[in-house]
Amino acid sequence: MASTRKITQTVFYYFHLTNVIFILATPASAYALSALKGASVQLRCPYTATDRSRISWRHSSVIYTENNITNPSLSLNLLKRLKITGNHTVGEYHLNISDIRKSDEGNYQCSLSGTSNVYNTQLTVIVEPVSLNIDNMLPDYKLQGTEGIDLIITCTAIGGQPQPDLKLLISGSTVATGKQSLQHTLPKLIKPLSPIFTQKFLGTEETLPLNVSCISHGSRPAANFTWFIGQTYMDVTINSSETKTFNLSTETFTVISTLNYNVDRTYNRQMITCKASNIISTNVSSNTLLNIKYAPIASVENKTFLQTDKVRNVHCSIQGNPSEYTYFKCHHMSFYDVMIRELTISQSGILSLPEISTKLAYQDSGMYTCAVGNGIVGTNGQEKQSGNGFVKINAQPVFANGNVQKINGIFGRSIYVNLYVYSEPKYTAIRWYKNTNLLKQSAKYSMTENMMIVYDVFHGKEVQLDGYRLTLLINELRFEDAAVYKLLLSNGIGNLVEHNLLLEIGHIPQTPTNITVVSVGETSFTIQWNHVDDKELHIMYYIEYKLSIASTWIYKEMITKETGNQELLYILAGLQTSTYYDVRISAVNSFNKSLPSIAITVQTTSKENTPNAIQSAAIPIVALGTSSTILTIVAWLIVGLFWFKRKSIIKTKRNKTVSSQHRSDTQIYDVVSDSTRIKTDQPKDTTDASRAVYESLGLKDKPNIYMDSEFK
Repeated sequence: MASTRKITQTVFYYFHLTNVIFILATPASAYALSALKGASVQLRCPYTATDRSRISWRHSSVIYTENNITNPSLSLNLLKRLKITGNHTVGEYHLNISDIRKSDEGNYQCSLSGTSNVYNTQLTVIVEPVSLNIDNMLPDYKLQGTEGIDLIITCTAIGGQPQPDLKLLISGSTVATGKQSLQHTLPKLIKPLSPIFTQKFLGTEETLPLNVSCISHGSRPAANFTWFIGQTYMDVTINSSETKTFNLSTETFTVISTLNYNVDRTYNRQMITCKASNIISTNVSSNTLLNIKYAPIASVENKTFLQTDKVRNVHCSIQGNPSEYTYFKCHHMSFYDVMIRELTISQSGILSLPEISTKLAYQDSGMYTCAVGNGIVGTNGQEKQSGNGFVKINAQPVFANGNVQKINGIFGRSIYVNLYVYSEPKYTAIRWYKNTNLLKQSAKYSMTENMMIVYDVFHGKEVQLDGYRLTLLINELRFEDAAVYKLLLSNGIGNLVEHNLLLEIGHIPQTPTNITVVSVGETSFTIQWNHVDDKELHIMYYIEYKLSIASTWIYKEMITKETGNQELLYILAGLQTSTYYDVRISAVNSFNKSLPSIAITVQTTSKENTPNAIQSAAIPIVALGTSSTILTIVAWLIVGLFWFKRKSIIKTKRNKTVSSQHRSDTQIYDVVSDSTRIKTDQPKDTTDASRAVYESLGLKDKPNIYMDSEFK
């Protein structure tokens, strides 16, 4: 038999009133009305007043109102609480009483003058109970009982009219009811046994809800569970549910409570507690530590090395549960997210940078991203987790990739000599030299610097870097400015670094002149012009032509030999018959390109107007000079004689507008029979601005020689 001992437990009790406002069925001439004290009530009169009859309201033989007129002899307090309502136009006069009091209780009569009609209303005022008394309740609102002995619970409502209804609830279930008072006996109270976790190990992954259950046996009445997590005993019971089973053989309850709660990595190693209690016990509980698995957090330390350091180790810190990790390749990235290389990290989380020459050590700068995994999916949905850090190599300045060794300047113009530098830390000494002479700021020389993105190669990959552009401006170039220019830099690390650059001075070639037509055929014509007088004989010509009705120029390149010849010939072949063409010529030297000549317009002949002499004149030869053969001279004489006789056929003009009948037969691309390239620029003037456009084009590649072009 269970031991007998006194215990205390909080009892939750409830009472409620079922007659706040209710109406009882009565004969047609009277009815009963109940109202809660302090509320408002309307007493309805079933009669309607007429021109000859009036409605009167009385209470205990005292006239309250007649129609909508209130008895002025009533107390001021009562007058304030009375009001006549209803549709007076149809004779309705109802009595409203606000702020109901006990003194308002009694019989009310509604009568119609001139008749015997009287309607009675019995008003009952409901008064709430003053308080509720539970026998043997302790000051801390707990009942005192003894385990194994019946506990008698007695509840009494103090005051209240009519008698209030009482209801006793234990563990959410109604166990007894009564009016004004009730009594209930709890047979042989039994506290619950210590709860037990149904799982051996309690845990989950941080991306999955925690699901854990506790079971308690042998309680009467049934136990209730409370759940707590953490050192602060955070109550999470709202996230739990219970199932109760009654054991007939022992007349006790078995209760299983299940908690479903979202956790994260901060709950790992936190205490979880399940507590079972009933009316006589509150101190029965069990607890254990949570094991929350989570994906690793990786972080790479930021490190700074000198270019002379031989050992350069970067540590990757990992924190996860479980702590057995798989390391993936570490990525070396530029500061602008270019993947440079992959490196292997040790199982201890140490990344050792490979050995490299001191001169190239700066290429190890950048962002290093390390990736690890422990088999647990992270909150980002990925098993592989990564972290990054920055490595900075303090090294001597470096001249970035793309700096040139030679530039060309134009006589009389100014030139900007730009050099691009990467320096970490920034250089502290800058010196420009012309040959061996130190340059200073002056009207002739101006030296500036600007921060900008420069390009270099890190371990075989082109990258962008935060660097500098150092500029030497040389004004009004003279031939004596042609020299080797040198930039010396230092930032206090290593030796001085230098870059040498050769400046050559040149000029823009003259525009070809005296362009004339020598002969015209059905599908070709020959042009002649004066050779440009240039100090250097390596002159190339661009012969550009197009249909007169078109806007796109087609050009061919022609390289002259050092013959000293003053007049040059070129045959444009593969053309359409009886079609107008525009032709212009530009000269190019190793420095720049001239403006194009003024265009001339030529019309090819039709088949019926083409004599044999013209067709035979199209003899393809490469160049014509003073040392030409006799055969060439004879050919020239034949061409000249024919040209003199047929000059009326040649319609040479400048910028001629072509008639519509010629335009309808033209096709731009059909006339291109060799490896020609399209050129779309056509200058509209010869101003300095226009000339500068051609100067900026420059020469990047050696010109191609079109062997299939007909050229004399």
